[in-house]
Amino acid sequence: VVFLGAQPVTATVDFVGSMIARRTTGSWLADGFRIGQFIMVEGDTDNATDDGVFYGVLDVSDSVITLTSDNALVTEFFETVTIAPVSSPSPMSLAVAPASV
Repeated sequence: VVFLGAQPVTATVDFVGSMIARRTTGSWLADGFRIGQFIMVEGDTDNATDDGVFYGVLDVSDSVITLTSDNALVTEFFETVTIAPVSSPSPMSLAVAPASV
C-alpha cells in the first residue's frame, strides 16, 4: 500500500541526469514537493517507478526536482507523466528505481 503525501501532478517534463525539469506551467514547490521526500513517477516513460520503488528528492525548485545521487535517469524530453510524493514509505520500499538500459 502506498500513501501519497500530496495530490498527484501531471506535467510535461524532461529527464536529464538526476533532474526532472518541468516544461509546463506550475510549481513543484506549490504542488507540495519537498527535500527529503520520496516520489513515484507514472506514465509511458523509461523513468516510471515500479511498484514499491521510489526516487529520493535531494532538492526542489519551482521548475526542477533534483534526485539523490543514487538515482540515474534515462534522458528523455517532453514526456507527460504523473508524479506524486509518497508519504512515509516502509523501509522495504526505499530502494531506488533502476535506470533502464
